[in-house]
Amino acid sequence: MREFKSAGTDRRSFLKGAALVGAGVAATGLAAACSPSSPDDGKSESPTGSSGGDGPKGYVKAHWTWEDVPEPITDAEDGGSADVIVVGLGNAGVHTSLSCVENGLSVLAFEKSEWVQARGGSTGSCESHLHREADLHVNRDRAQYLWIRSSGNRVNEELVQQWFDRSGEALDWMWANVQHVDPGATQALISAWGKFEWFPEEPDNCSTQAGPDFEVPDEVYAIEFAPGFKFFYMPTAAHFKLLKDEHADKFTATFNTRVVQLVKEGDRVTGVITEDESGAHKKYTGTKAVVLTTGGIHDDSEMMECYVEEFTANALDNQFAPPGFSTGDGHKMAMWVGAAMQGKPFPPMLHPQALAIFHGPFMFVNTKGRRYMNEATWVQGKAVQFMLQPKGFSYSIFDDNYDRDNADSLNYGGGMFWDSLSGVQGVPFDRDAMRTEIEGYITNGVGFKADTLEELADLIGEIDKEAFLAQVAQYNADCEAGRDSQFCKDPRMLYPIVQAPFYAMRNGGTMMSIVGGIKMTKRLECLDTNGEVIPGLYAAGNVSGDFYAQDYPIHVSGTSTSRCLTWGYLLGKFISGAE
Repeated sequence: MREFKSAGTDRRSFLKGAALVGAGVAATGLAAACSPSSPDDGKSESPTGSSGGDGPKGYVKAHWTWEDVPEPITDAEDGGSADVIVVGLGNAGVHTSLSCVENGLSVLAFEKSEWVQARGGSTGSCESHLHREADLHVNRDRAQYLWIRSSGNRVNEELVQQWFDRSGEALDWMWANVQHVDPGATQALISAWGKFEWFPEEPDNCSTQAGPDFEVPDEVYAIEFAPGFKFFYMPTAAHFKLLKDEHADKFTATFNTRVVQLVKEGDRVTGVITEDESGAHKKYTGTKAVVLTTGGIHDDSEMMECYVEEFTANALDNQFAPPGFSTGDGHKMAMWVGAAMQGKPFPPMLHPQALAIFHGPFMFVNTKGRRYMNEATWVQGKAVQFMLQPKGFSYSIFDDNYDRDNADSLNYGGGMFWDSLSGVQGVPFDRDAMRTEIEGYITNGVGFKADTLEELADLIGEIDKEAFLAQVAQYNADCEAGRDSQFCKDPRMLYPIVQAPFYAMRNGGTMMSIVGGIKMTKRLECLDTNGEVIPGLYAAGNVSGDFYAQDYPIHVSGTSTSRCLTWGYLLGKFISGAE
């Protein structure tokens, strides 16, 4: 059983700090859903305790609960109709709804929680007005190539190109709406302090984030996303306010209501069956489309077991708040009407922001006191390696020259979490702020400071002291020789650990989301297991697939929220026939 602890913080709050210092369900298509098997004696158990036997001799097909397609609900009361049914009101659902009504469509939207769910750090884009105003230009052909390569060439390249072509336009649309809602709102252009010439995966463009003066409507804080943690993603707040205040004639949102089945008549998805808190069912018809925007799977342990690599269970926390809602509802309902999922494993979005955020390009050791990687690498790579270590975390070790050394390293590398996230474009790197941050980690118990390396090992406590001291000696010798004998790190980033006091930051990986889902066309239509379009069924956000694969590219930052924005923006145009 996979369990993640929710965290009372988020990337956006860190960034702000950095900036300041037949009617019914078709029982088809599940054969390709999830069928892991293993060569054994034919007696292995499936995750649910049952076993199949339709594979080759010696293999057992695991049975997953969603393979049991529910009987169609046929006695639901008629609830009405609209041009578009939107299932889920998070980032993707709200953006989709606004684009649809702006393109002349009526929308009925359903959300199983008591309020809009929306969170995120920053919104990436390619060549938005922000880039033009700052005279920053993305090498989009190179960036797109790196995206596809880091995804193991397992993505739908038309979808990736569509994001590069249209994300700037979508961000411009969003920001015009934000300023319409709050003319005094400001935005910050977030970029890496440095650029890594050896490892091109680090951010190669900039993302945008709202300034702290945006007035989020009070009602969005109707629920806490985690104990003591109230947070709402600015673009979605603005778009939902527009929907309520200016498009109430075409938009209706119903909360505390689950969509439990899709209605399929012939080959076409024509509507949904909902279930309210009393258990009563209603049928709603979408005359033009049903759009799934139900989020990811990371709150469903069985789907995680099926679709995601095992090491992700070592995430120290889950910062995709509120916990408990990303249970793969849309994935399952889509499979029940024949939809195909993208290939496994689904890519996890991981950030090395559990415990102390700062780690820089300095030496990492695990609890065995051993170094295990080239530390001057990118966000996802660090998070994965943290999670693969004993106990799922690591230590960044450096001396009292760390502020000078980190500033120097930005001449050759950098990026998110290298320098405590990234900085506002044009604002110089602040060494004094870094020292304040490090002292804060020490106060909070995730950082350690000592006058000798021996004392530092004793303060850490759980580390193999003898191995640790030998590792530091080896590392210092490599720094003096100008060559990393263990992992070939760029010699310009070999900073010796010699000047007291000495520091250790405890670093761990955070699960942000799982970003895999239904196979898609360029027009965001869902595909069945034969590769054919399922008429009437669309998807956006983390339930949609084929945009990410194998890994979560970070050389273009802020793309998860941007995919929600861009796909939502385009869906109104596609469904209405405007494009």
